[in-house]
Amino acid sequence: MDEHKSLRDTKLYVDLEKFQTNIHLIRKLIGDRTRIMAVLKANAYGHGLTELVKPAVLAGVSYIGVATLAEAITVRECDESVPILILGYTPEHLFDAVVENNITQTIFDLDSAKKLDQVSSMKNRKTKVHIKVDTGLHRLGFSDMNQSLEDISAINKMKNLNIEGIFSHLALTDDESNEVQFSRFNNFVQALKERGCDFKIKHLADSIATVDYPKYRLDMVRVGALIYGVRGFHKGNVEVELISSLKTKIAQIHQISKGEGVSYDYTWKAERSSIIGTIPIGYGDGIPRNLSNKGYASINGWKCPYVGLINMDYAMIDITEVPGIAKTYKDKDVIIYDDSDSTMDISDISKITGTNKNDILCRITPRVERVYF
Repeated sequence: MDEHKSLRDTKLYVDLEKFQTNIHLIRKLIGDRTRIMAVLKANAYGHGLTELVKPAVLAGVSYIGVATLAEAITVRECDESVPILILGYTPEHLFDAVVENNITQTIFDLDSAKKLDQVSSMKNRKTKVHIKVDTGLHRLGFSDMNQSLEDISAINKMKNLNIEGIFSHLALTDDESNEVQFSRFNNFVQALKERGCDFKIKHLADSIATVDYPKYRLDMVRVGALIYGVRGFHKGNVEVELISSLKTKIAQIHQISKGEGVSYDYTWKAERSSIIGTIPIGYGDGIPRNLSNKGYASINGWKCPYVGLINMDYAMIDITEVPGIAKTYKDKDVIIYDDSDSTMDISDISKITGTNKNDILCRITPRVERVYF
């Protein structure tokens, strides 16, 4: 978005060059034989789906992963040919759109496969599917039982479906449970192979497993957090960088006396004469409300604590220590997060608020303007 067309001071800045560099670093880590799926679900983890499709494709990803049919169609409108996998559930009555838009559908039960095969036949198409196997996460997927083997064998014989891939998802609890799931997946794939089912693409690894467990990379890795520069690995390393920063400006300042309160319920009261800055960002923009009276924003490297309850549209910060701020506040950037020194980053915010880093990114709502550079 052009700065001169901006309608708010509150913006999420997204560095597309860093985004592509992160993908190149992942490619260097995993080698040329393993495909990369860029997971762009949840509005590309809050960064903007339509704006990140082309950079991802140009960076050489083999697949785009999404969560919903609506996301898949948005990607298809951006690129006519890139393979797109809906990683989860699509209602059967919407299978027409899956077929018409050349989208790969995840299948985890026989009835859905029959319906998709029927719709594909009516449209004289052959639709690619990936089989989801439940190896222990217990969310979606065929369980590794004899009936599942029979069902998938039946799907493999359907004339209008092409079983391109098979995958599962790790719970990532510990090394031992990861190995149990990995073994279950391999045994399931082998049992299917003995029944005449072969798969071009086998995939298991998300961002964490891609870095920490090289043997889990198989034919393709599904990288979400990693391409946005969010680090969650513990054993390996790849020098990805955070691609976004969230900034705003101060709307107004208040000089308050010792003992005065700020915001609803006066959960914070000044222990000294203070300068309070009101910033136009709140939980309606995605800032966690339980960041109230915890953590800080930053101005010119100065840490400015959040004070009082965060509102839907505003938060208040203590700017007393920032030199000359009373005269210059209108010109200063207030950094909510980035990855520079003296600022909070995604990891800091997630720890303080008791959630994970992906949750913080996905919270950023559409009313926060995105600026791409």
